[in-house]
Amino acid sequence: MKGTASRWRRKSGRDLQPRPGYKAKGSRARLFEKVRGRIWLDKAEREIRRAEGVAFDTVSIGWGLVAKIEKGTRFELEPTRIGEGLWAMTRQAMKFDARVMLVKNMSSEMTTRLSDLRHQSSYHSKAN
Repeated sequence: MKGTASRWRRKSGRDLQPRPGYKAKGSRARLFEKVRGRIWLDKAEREIRRAEGVAFDTVSIGWGLVAKIEKGTRFELEPTRIGEGLWAMTRQAMKFDARVMLVKNMSSEMTTRLSDLRHQSSYHSKAN
């Protein structure tokens, strides 16, 4: 899963990693304790144009009883502008190894792409 930000105007790449000693306050944010990555920003739009991340250590969910996301899991996200101030996630890619409920090992690579998205204004009719 390689990516490039070369087609984006006035882009700015930023490397991200957790601060030493960072502890998530909620279970959903615990993943970010063990992920490092890079985001690209479109300076003109002031929006994230691409994000990539990799788990640098195993992430346990529910003390490892529910699932473990293995070290090396990778993801990519790519939103696209579909209207004035409206963005939609048009590409998501993930390659992961996981262990679910202590018994099932999973390994998968998937990419989801959406195309031909258009903003449609809401239609309101007024009663006469």
